[in-house]
Amino acid sequence: NYCDAPILSNTIDDELIFNSSYYHIGHFSKFVKPNAFRIFSETNNNLIKQIAFENPDGTIILVVLNESEEDIYIDIKLKRFSNGLKAKKRSITTVILEENE
Repeated sequence: NYCDAPILSNTIDDELIFNSSYYHIGHFSKFVKPNAFRIFSETNNNLIKQIAFENPDGTIILVVLNESEEDIYIDIKLKRFSNGLKAKKRSITTVILEENE
């Protein structure tokens, strides 16, 4: 079972322990807006986990998770947009894509 609470309370030492999932949830909630919907995205690198959303304002949010111990270079392609990204080792990165009219 790999479940863990985002925040743990140590009642003996009267302290809060913030796990990485706490920061991941905060990261998502900062960029993925209410009423956004998940859109199709894929990767051909099994070291990278990713997910994409379209916000109500039309922005595309791509969240990339690199849990490996190496930096990984990836290409992002969407319609007329193409660019590279270095996903640093053990990082979560968000890309905001806004289509210019």
